[in-house]
Amino acid sequence: INGYAEQQDILNPYMSVLETIEFTANCRLPDNVDKHAIVNQVIELMGLQEYSNMIIGREKEGEGLPKHARKRVTIANQLVVQPKVLFLDEPTSGLGVNAAALVMGAVRRSTDALGLITLVTIHQPSRKMFELFDDLLLLAKGGKVAYCGELGPQSKTLVDYFTSLTGEEGPPIFVNPADFVLGVLDDGSAGDAAPTFKLSNMSEKMISLIDEDMRN
Repeated sequence: INGYAEQQDILNPYMSVLETIEFTANCRLPDNVDKHAIVNQVIELMGLQEYSNMIIGREKEGEGLPKHARKRVTIANQLVVQPKVLFLDEPTSGLGVNAAALVMGAVRRSTDALGLITLVTIHQPSRKMFELFDDLLLLAKGGKVAYCGELGPQSKTLVDYFTSLTGEEGPPIFVNPADFVLGVLDDGSAGDAAPTFKLSNMSEKMISLIDEDMRN
């Protein structure tokens, strides 16, 4: 049901990309499915076609795959078991902006194509990367929920909500929404964000949806 890709890429350096994903498929998929078709679909969704016959190599020795391709193989190893929910622990850690965009673009493509629920922990995303997501769960100090809901088109729902906390005008259109939200919290609203959200209509809607799912 669930897939979990760790932050660290734990891969056999002496196998190729194709061999790695095929090995996972053979170990974890039932015999009555077309494993070959599933493997090929995952490789295509993760954009690994050009690396499929490349040996993964020892990363510390500078061998084999570039970092962004290693990360995509790690995620592909989870996708090939056909989960309904995919958890990714900081999939862009250690990557530059362009490499991170390749990884997250592949994640978004796979999520849409396979009908997944994908949950990602991510730090300091660019605006382009941030707006690949549909919803945001933002935790304040102590693990308290400061926001949980839709981003909205071009993050408008999120920005409007945090603008209301400041009582000031919203940020210029070129500002990264993620930076704006963290800036609001850093400027002294962190202590108010969690109790304010708890009393908001958005929180009531979220709790109502959870209760409905639990009943069903």
